[in-house]
Amino acid sequence: MRLNSVFGNSFIRLCFVGALLCASTSAHAFQRDPDIERLLGWLEGTFSTVEQSLHDTTVHGHHLRVRRCLWTEPKTDWLYAEFIDTTTGAPFRQEFWRIRTVEHGLIEHAMFVPRAPERFCGATTDTTLLDGVDVAKDLVLRRGCEVYYQIGDRFYYGRTTGLACPSSWPGATTMILTLSPKEHWIEMHERHIDSMGQDVNNRSNPVFYMKRAIVAGD
Repeated sequence: MRLNSVFGNSFIRLCFVGALLCASTSAHAFQRDPDIERLLGWLEGTFSTVEQSLHDTTVHGHHLRVRRCLWTEPKTDWLYAEFIDTTTGAPFRQEFWRIRTVEHGLIEHAMFVPRAPERFCGATTDTTLLDGVDVAKDLVLRRGCEVYYQIGDRFYYGRTTGLACPSSWPGATTMILTLSPKEHWIEMHERHIDSMGQDVNNRSNPVFYMKRAIVAGD
Protein backbone atom coordinates (compact mmCIF):
# COMPACT_ATOMS: atom_id res chain seq x y z
CA MET A 1 0.00 0.00 0.00
CA ARG A 2 1.30 3.43 -0.94
CA LEU A 3 2.13 5.97 1.77
CA ASN A 4 -0.08 8.66 0.28
CA SER A 5 -3.07 6.25 0.39
CA VAL A 6 -2.57 5.74 4.12
CA PHE A 7 -2.41 9.47 4.74
CA GLY A 8 -5.34 10.06 2.42
CA ASN A 9 -7.59 7.55 4.20
CA SER A 10 -6.57 8.93 7.60
CA PHE A 11 -7.35 12.47 6.50
CA ILE A 12 -10.79 11.41 5.28
CA ARG A 13 -11.51 9.66 8.59
CA LEU A 14 -10.38 12.73 10.56
CA CYS A 15 -12.62 14.99 8.46
CA PHE A 16 -15.57 12.65 9.02
CA VAL A 17 -15.04 12.54 12.79
CA GLY A 18 -14.59 16.32 12.86
CA ALA A 19 -17.83 16.84 10.98
CA LEU A 20 -19.69 14.61 13.44
CA LEU A 21 -18.24 16.52 16.39
CA CYS A 22 -19.22 19.87 14.85
CA ALA A 23 -22.74 18.63 14.13
CA SER A 24 -23.08 17.33 17.67
CA THR A 25 -21.81 20.61 19.14
CA SER A 26 -24.11 22.64 16.90
CA ALA A 27 -27.15 20.54 17.85
CA HIS A 28 -26.30 20.91 21.53
CA ALA A 29 -25.89 24.68 21.15
CA PHE A 30 -29.34 25.04 19.60
CA GLN A 31 -31.08 22.54 21.86
CA ARG A 32 -34.27 24.04 23.27
CA ASP A 33 -35.27 23.80 26.91
CA PRO A 34 -38.16 21.28 26.88
CA ASP A 35 -39.88 22.98 29.83
CA ILE A 36 -39.85 26.31 27.97
CA GLU A 37 -41.12 24.70 24.77
CA ARG A 38 -43.98 22.99 26.60
CA LEU A 39 -44.92 26.22 28.38
CA LEU A 40 -44.93 28.18 25.10
CA GLY A 41 -47.12 25.53 23.51
CA TRP A 42 -49.60 25.67 26.40
CA LEU A 43 -49.73 29.48 26.43
CA GLU A 44 -50.12 29.94 22.68
CA GLY A 45 -53.59 29.63 21.17
CA THR A 46 -57.12 30.86 21.74
CA PHE A 47 -58.83 30.52 25.11
CA SER A 48 -62.28 31.49 26.38
CA THR A 49 -64.17 32.03 29.63
CA VAL A 50 -67.56 32.02 27.90
CA GLU A 51 -68.44 28.54 29.16
CA GLN A 52 -67.48 29.50 32.72
CA SER A 53 -69.59 32.69 32.48
CA LEU A 54 -72.69 30.60 31.80
CA HIS A 55 -72.37 29.03 35.26
CA ASP A 56 -70.79 31.88 37.23
CA THR A 57 -72.40 35.33 37.07
CA THR A 58 -69.25 36.99 38.46
CA VAL A 59 -67.36 36.01 35.31
CA HIS A 60 -67.59 38.18 32.22
CA GLY A 61 -67.07 36.05 29.14
CA HIS A 62 -64.02 36.99 27.12
CA HIS A 63 -61.53 35.44 24.76
CA LEU A 64 -57.77 35.37 25.13
CA ARG A 65 -55.70 35.07 21.97
CA VAL A 66 -51.96 34.46 22.29
CA ARG A 67 -49.50 34.25 19.41
CA ARG A 68 -45.78 33.67 19.41
CA CYS A 69 -43.67 36.51 18.05
CA LEU A 70 -41.23 35.49 15.32
CA TRP A 71 -38.54 37.82 16.63
CA THR A 72 -36.67 36.59 19.64
CA GLU A 73 -33.55 37.04 21.73
CA PRO A 74 -30.98 34.51 22.96
CA LYS A 75 -32.66 32.20 25.51
CA THR A 76 -35.73 34.44 25.45
CA ASP A 77 -39.10 34.02 23.75
CA TRP A 78 -41.88 36.54 23.20
CA LEU A 79 -45.65 36.16 22.93
CA TYR A 80 -48.34 38.70 22.11
CA ALA A 81 -51.67 38.46 23.97
CA GLU A 82 -55.05 40.11 23.45
CA PHE A 83 -57.94 39.87 25.91
CA ILE A 84 -61.03 40.34 23.73
CA ASP A 85 -64.52 41.45 24.80
CA THR A 86 -67.03 39.01 23.35
CA THR A 87 -69.66 41.75 23.08
CA THR A 88 -67.64 44.22 21.01
CA GLY A 89 -65.02 41.90 19.54
CA ALA A 90 -62.37 44.47 20.46
CA PRO A 91 -59.35 43.92 22.72
CA PHE A 92 -59.64 45.53 26.15
CA ARG A 93 -56.14 44.51 27.24
CA GLN A 94 -52.99 43.94 25.21
CA GLU A 95 -49.69 42.61 26.48
CA PHE A 96 -46.38 41.27 25.28
CA TRP A 97 -45.07 38.36 27.33
CA ARG A 98 -41.36 37.66 27.73
CA ILE A 99 -40.59 34.06 28.69
CA ARG A 100 -37.13 33.04 29.83
CA THR A 101 -35.31 30.78 32.26
CA VAL A 102 -33.71 32.72 35.09
CA GLU A 103 -32.26 29.76 36.94
CA HIS A 104 -32.55 25.99 36.84
CA GLY A 105 -36.16 24.99 37.35
CA LEU A 106 -37.49 28.57 37.49
CA ILE A 107 -39.10 30.35 34.53
CA GLU A 108 -39.86 34.07 34.44
CA HIS A 109 -42.98 35.40 32.69
CA ALA A 110 -42.65 39.19 32.39
CA MET A 111 -45.43 41.37 30.99
CA PHE A 112 -45.05 44.48 28.85
CA VAL A 113 -47.74 46.87 27.65
CA PRO A 114 -47.45 48.63 24.27
CA ARG A 115 -47.08 52.42 24.29
CA ALA A 116 -49.37 52.58 21.24
CA PRO A 117 -51.81 49.66 21.69
CA GLU A 118 -53.86 50.62 18.61
CA ARG A 119 -50.83 49.77 16.47
CA PHE A 120 -51.13 46.11 17.43
CA CYS A 121 -54.91 45.61 17.41
CA GLY A 122 -55.62 42.38 15.57
CA ALA A 123 -51.99 41.23 15.60
CA THR A 124 -53.03 37.80 16.83
CA THR A 125 -54.59 37.19 13.41
CA ASP A 126 -52.30 39.41 11.32
CA THR A 127 -48.87 38.69 12.80
CA THR A 128 -47.15 41.04 10.32
CA LEU A 129 -48.26 43.81 12.71
CA LEU A 130 -45.67 42.44 15.13
CA ASP A 131 -42.79 43.04 12.72
CA GLY A 132 -40.26 45.68 13.65
CA VAL A 133 -41.11 45.92 17.35
CA ASP A 134 -38.45 47.76 19.34
CA VAL A 135 -38.74 46.53 22.93
CA ALA A 136 -37.03 49.58 24.42
CA LYS A 137 -39.05 52.12 22.43
CA ASP A 138 -42.41 50.42 21.91
CA LEU A 139 -43.04 48.50 25.14
CA VAL A 140 -43.22 49.28 28.86
CA LEU A 141 -42.45 46.63 31.46
CA ARG A 142 -45.07 46.08 34.16
CA ARG A 143 -42.34 46.19 36.76
CA GLY A 144 -42.98 44.08 39.83
CA CYS A 145 -45.62 42.01 38.01
CA GLU A 146 -43.25 39.29 36.82
CA VAL A 147 -44.63 35.79 37.40
CA TYR A 148 -42.25 32.98 38.37
CA TYR A 149 -43.26 29.44 37.48
CA GLN A 150 -42.68 26.22 39.34
CA ILE A 151 -42.79 23.26 36.99
CA GLY A 152 -45.01 20.22 37.48
CA ASP A 153 -45.57 17.14 35.32
CA ARG A 154 -48.96 18.33 34.06
CA PHE A 155 -49.02 22.02 34.92
CA TYR A 156 -47.03 25.15 35.70
CA TYR A 157 -47.79 27.20 38.79
CA GLY A 158 -46.69 30.81 38.80
CA ARG A 159 -47.30 33.93 40.83
CA THR A 160 -45.90 37.36 41.45
CA THR A 161 -43.56 37.80 44.39
CA GLY A 162 -43.85 40.36 47.15
CA LEU A 163 -46.11 43.40 46.91
CA ALA A 164 -44.41 45.28 44.08
CA CYS A 165 -47.07 44.82 41.38
CA PRO A 166 -49.30 47.93 41.37
CA SER A 167 -53.07 47.60 41.13
CA SER A 168 -55.42 49.79 39.11
CA TRP A 169 -58.45 48.59 41.09
CA PRO A 170 -60.15 51.41 43.05
CA GLY A 171 -59.01 51.35 46.68
CA ALA A 172 -56.29 48.76 46.05
CA THR A 173 -52.55 49.35 46.04
CA THR A 174 -51.21 45.94 45.06
CA MET A 175 -52.13 43.10 42.73
CA ILE A 176 -51.11 39.51 43.35
CA LEU A 177 -51.34 37.51 40.14
CA THR A 178 -51.33 33.73 39.89
CA LEU A 179 -51.15 31.84 36.59
CA SER A 180 -51.34 28.12 36.05
CA PRO A 181 -51.10 27.06 32.38
CA LYS A 182 -52.14 23.50 31.59
CA GLU A 183 -52.38 21.64 28.32
CA HIS A 184 -56.01 22.55 27.62
CA TRP A 185 -56.69 25.63 29.74
CA ILE A 186 -55.12 28.45 31.74
CA GLU A 187 -56.14 29.35 35.28
CA MET A 188 -55.69 33.01 36.19
CA HIS A 189 -56.50 34.90 39.37
CA GLU A 190 -55.87 38.54 40.22
CA ARG A 191 -56.10 39.54 43.88
CA HIS A 192 -56.33 43.27 44.51
CA ILE A 193 -55.41 44.25 48.07
CA ASP A 194 -55.27 47.54 49.97
CA SER A 195 -52.51 49.00 52.13
CA MET A 196 -53.78 46.96 55.09
CA GLY A 197 -53.42 43.71 53.17
CA GLN A 198 -57.16 43.19 52.78
CA ASP A 199 -58.83 42.01 49.58
CA VAL A 200 -60.75 44.75 47.78
CA ASN A 201 -64.06 43.55 46.35
CA ASN A 202 -62.65 40.07 45.81
CA ARG A 203 -66.10 38.82 44.79
CA SER A 204 -65.53 40.61 41.49
CA ASN A 205 -62.18 38.86 41.01
CA PRO A 206 -62.92 35.17 40.54
CA VAL A 207 -60.48 32.56 39.27
CA PHE A 208 -60.74 32.54 35.48
CA TYR A 209 -60.73 29.14 33.82
CA MET A 210 -59.80 29.99 30.25
CA LYS A 211 -60.37 26.87 28.17
CA ARG A 212 -58.67 26.30 24.86
CA ALA A 213 -61.23 27.03 22.14
CA ILE A 214 -61.81 27.84 18.51
CA VAL A 215 -63.66 31.11 18.02
CA ALA A 216 -64.50 33.33 15.08
CA GLY A 217 -61.41 34.92 13.61
CA ASP A 218 -59.04 32.02 14.31
